Amino acid sequence: MARFSDVDVFLAVASAGSFRQAAHRLEVTKSTVSRAVARLEVHLGAPLFVRDQRALRLTEAGLEYRAFAAAAAAALDEGERAVEASSGTIRGTLRVSAPRALGEVCVAEMLGAFLDRHPQVSVELALSDDLVRFSTENVDVAIRAGRELPDSDLSARRLARCRIVAVATPERAAALDGSSPIPLVDFSMPDGTVREAFPGEPRASRRFRVNDYLAMRRVILSGRAVGVLSELLVARDLREGRLVRVERGRTLPTASYWALYGPGRRAPAKVRALVDHLALGFASQVTE
Repeated sequence: MARFSDVDVFLAVASAGSFRQAAHRLEVTKSTVSRAVARLEVHLGAPLFVRDQRALRLTEAGLEYRAFAAAAAAALDEGERAVEASSGTIRGTLRVSAPRALGEVCVAEMLGAFLDRHPQVSVELALSDDLVRFSTENVDVAIRAGRELPDSDLSARRLARCRIVAVATPERAAALDGSSPIPLVDFSMPDGTVREAFPGEPRASRRFRVNDYLAMRRVILSGRAVGVLSELLVARDLREGRLVRVERGRTLPTASYWALYGPGRRAPAKVRALVDHLALGFASQVTE
């Protein structure tokens, strides 16, 4: 039997008329859509689409299969709605993975608020910067950062698009007079490369380097250096005046935070509720 997530992707492509538009609607990458359709065609032993430079059209087999697939999808939707209506309450355990810094700064607090709203839910939060293998690690939702949508067969939802900001204490910012050296703290990546704050800055003084975002935040809060971090990690410090932004005309990139969850037609109600809650929580922390 075909994986129903692949059938969903097929229906999305048939409706959109293109792999790119289907990927946009499903919030996955184009390569994820292509792989799903290819798996389904191998399973069925027949091509479902005719591809050329001008259009994407269903084959005769594709037209016939779409009718059955659409009916099955509608029946499953109706069944899920009936079960959710009868239960009426979200319950069970949610296993969540998040990067260490993000988990400590805001995710743990957001999960606590979620538990307050859903008293029959329990949460297991694992903090790790490693990639999550859903097939072996028994994770329901993984929160990860990246500029682009992760290229995988997992379902994904963007929680927030976040600025990368240069920050310093007010005292340190006031001392940046335009002629003195700028003390900077840089970040050591796991692969050994260095992500420099203000690359190419001729007045940079680079005497501090860390490999942990929370350690970088602590260095910045000590007043020793200027650093570059995700706004989400310093949002409270900025609101409460402990830090100020010091980009001074420099253009810094943005990053996105994603909720990843297992492939399937529809995520369980408890997962959907959590992802909705996280999206609201992240949106309240950042200014796009």
